[in-house]
Amino acid sequence: MIQKSLLIGLILLASVLMACAQKADLTDPEYVAEAFWSAIQEGNAVQAITFIHPDAREQLGKQLKTDMRNELVPELPEELVFEMFVKGDVAVAKIRNSKGVACDLVKDQGRWWVR
Repeated sequence: MIQKSLLIGLILLASVLMACAQKADLTDPEYVAEAFWSAIQEGNAVQAITFIHPDAREQLGKQLKTDMRNELVPELPEELVFEMFVKGDVAVAKIRNSKGVACDLVKDQGRWWVR
C-alpha cells in the first residue's frame, strides 16, 4: 500500500515538473541547457530528465540517476555561464566556468531538448 502511494506521488510530482517545464521558454537552447544543469546542480534528477528528448530520456535518464547517486556528476560552478554553439536544429552548450562540462541539444517541433 505504501509503495503504491509512493508511486502515485512520484507520478504526480513528475507531472507537475513537466507542466512547469512546459511553461518555460523551451524555444531558447540556452534556457533549456541552464534549466537542465541547474536541476542537476540542485540534485533533482526528476526535473533534469524533463529536459531530455523523449527518444533519449530512458537511456540518458537512467545514466543521469546512476551518476547522481554515485556522485559522478561533474563539479559545477555556483554560477552557470554558457557559451552556445547553434547550427540549425542542433546546439552545444558549454559551461564556460567549468572543466569542459557541456551538453548537446536538438530542436524538435519548435522546442529544444538535451540529447
